[in-house]
Amino acid sequence: MRFHGLALEGWLFDLYPSQFGGMVIWLLTRSGDPIRLFDPWRPSLYVWARNLSSASTLFKANSSFVEKTIDYKYVNPGDFERSRVLRVTFQSSVDIASFLRNLTPADLMGPQFFNAGVPAAQLYLYEKDLFPLAFVRAELRKPSIRWELLDSAFSCQYENPPLRTASITLHIKKGGAIATFSDPLQSITFKFSDEVSIDAGSEAEKLLRLIELVKQADPDIILTRNGDAFAFPYLMRRAFQNGVLPQLILDREGRHLQSSGRPGRTYVSYGRVFYRPAPVRLLGRLHLDAYNDFMFENCGLQGLFEIARTCRTPLHRASRETIGTTMTSLQMYQAFRRDILIPWKKNEPENFKSAWELLQADRGGFILEPKVGLFDDVGEIDFASLYPALMMKYNLTPECIACACCGSTCMCVPELKYNLCEKKIGIVPHTLFILLYKRAKYKALMSHTTERALRDIYDQRQAALKWSLVCSFGYLGYRNARFGKIDAHIGVCAFARKVLRETVQIAQEHGFSVVHGIVDSVWLKKKGADEADYIDLCKTLEKRLELPASFEGIYRWIVFLPSKVHAELPVLNRYYGCLLYTSDAADE
Repeated sequence: MRFHGLALEGWLFDLYPSQFGGMVIWLLTRSGDPIRLFDPWRPSLYVWARNLSSASTLFKANSSFVEKTIDYKYVNPGDFERSRVLRVTFQSSVDIASFLRNLTPADLMGPQFFNAGVPAAQLYLYEKDLFPLAFVRAELRKPSIRWELLDSAFSCQYENPPLRTASITLHIKKGGAIATFSDPLQSITFKFSDEVSIDAGSEAEKLLRLIELVKQADPDIILTRNGDAFAFPYLMRRAFQNGVLPQLILDREGRHLQSSGRPGRTYVSYGRVFYRPAPVRLLGRLHLDAYNDFMFENCGLQGLFEIARTCRTPLHRASRETIGTTMTSLQMYQAFRRDILIPWKKNEPENFKSAWELLQADRGGFILEPKVGLFDDVGEIDFASLYPALMMKYNLTPECIACACCGSTCMCVPELKYNLCEKKIGIVPHTLFILLYKRAKYKALMSHTTERALRDIYDQRQAALKWSLVCSFGYLGYRNARFGKIDAHIGVCAFARKVLRETVQIAQEHGFSVVHGIVDSVWLKKKGADEADYIDLCKTLEKRLELPASFEGIYRWIVFLPSKVHAELPVLNRYYGCLLYTSDAADE
């Protein structure tokens, strides 16, 4: 622990709003010691209305707000001038939620509310310009904390805190094929530096022994399997049955184990039904559920850390929420730092289209029909992160497509009449810049690193960023995206179709025949062509299209399949083959 007068340094590990207002922050020092800090910070929402005086009356009957002030912000992302708005500061985020919940339909007719639905911990990070796992210096000045950031969200070779990890595994005497809350607890396996089996004594004694081991080990991360849906709720039920629930303390706040208070949710995605249980939060620690953490499961701990740092989302939230939610956090941060208000609910409607305009616009990506059969010596060329790269290059963002300020501009969406704003860069390109920059940096580091462990770390981080980039395009057209608009989504598809058509033309100019093409990849064949020929073609594509193209390798053989229903027709997205990877492709 290093102190500088009334200051200390460490990694920002966890934060959450206090029950009575203010923010609790946990730092981890270089020696691994957890330090609890409290900042009497108050969250605010903003109100815009044509008549702010009348909007101000909404708060007269509400005693939960602390103060009201006049501020000047950009109400819409496309605004060029700030507007006069009302800033209302509340005692806590719970008070904001209660205020919004009690608004009547009549109250919502005139004023618009902003920064209202942002989680308090994220809003704190935005205001203080911090991010999870950042190395910081905290000056303990009364009444608040003054933060100094000693780290950068753009850094790709950052240092992580010395984290201690433990795992909890339950063994249950099942009365049937599936364990239930009524089945007795047989034993508990607690793994820290050593593995301990808790199998002696009564159920209450086993639970108390687990509590004692967690307290002694004081881990930063507790890993479970199905902890949200079953393991922790089961422990709560057995502790209640045995009269030891108040002693079942596994976090650092001294609060007994309890659910979040909200139910799990069922949702449909791409025709499949999913269930997401309510997360069980361990204050001051990170609870990782191996069955309920997409990022941890697919990209490892380093991938989770990378997303939390880059998207400014607290670790516990980044480990449970969807990729779209974490990516939205980065968009909200970019808006906040530019004095753009964050809408409470999406308020950017789709532009009106006639039936003919809709037919022209809503066409998706460009796909060529492959030639059915077996081919040898076929090369594959891919555009890395094509859609995000197009969004960056052409400023494809809701507030800049079909804008009113650049009606006579010569820059338009191909095939459509949408002009693109040339006077400002939108929120989406600002958001994508750090994602594209860091992913490219990690891939470059991988290609120059021989140490396997370090390559794995870089690989996990770039894979996590790749998921965010993939999601960024879909969120442009998502109905509930705060900074989304279907017209921007359509514009990206139009540019992607243009890119693939030009790619085919350039390839044919260089003597290649096109075997197949789909959205951002093409399969080419040229008699006698080797790796150098494909790499030269990639350089030509990059020069003429100004987009990153990569040579994936040459297939020794590849098969494009016919339809089972109509044998004369090819299947567009089904093929298999033997790819001879290049040294660059191996790093993808």
